[in-house]
Amino acid sequence: MKDATIREFSEFPDRFEFQGDGWASMKGPNSPTLRAILSASFQLKGARRFVEAEGVLRRGLEHYPASPVLTSALAGVLLLQDRVEEAETLAQEALLHDPDDIRALTVMGNIAFRRRNYPEAIRLFRHALSIEAQPYLHYRLALACKETNALEAALTEISTALTLEPEN
Repeated sequence: MKDATIREFSEFPDRFEFQGDGWASMKGPNSPTLRAILSASFQLKGARRFVEAEGVLRRGLEHYPASPVLTSALAGVLLLQDRVEEAETLAQEALLHDPDDIRALTVMGNIAFRRRNYPEAIRLFRHALSIEAQPYLHYRLALACKETNALEAALTEISTALTLEPEN
């Protein structure tokens, strides 16, 4: 699966649309290829095959080093492997090019939470939620609110997460 994905995106370099600063955009003709890479890495991540997911993303970045989407996805996989400093560096890099990168904001929020910097985690999760409502982000925000004794806010966030995804 991963080799086919790598072959697919290496055969279509002209499908990537680059911004003025050299970072690949998720808009336009490049979307299907980036989505294929991300899909393969997310399937591996979901199967808890983090090293393989990392490999797919790193190979993608070898071909397209200017992709903030791949960079922030790799940061997330590294964080799942407890490689906090590497994850933080990549997430910060992605945020320099796109301050609204939800994946990078989530990684940074989770790092702040691990470091018990709950106000920063709350700020980052709220920023990400201002871009897109995701149950996971509401749940993480609820945990951070709980840690700061903002129990009403925590209950509100849990309620919102359950409304968005009642099966969880």
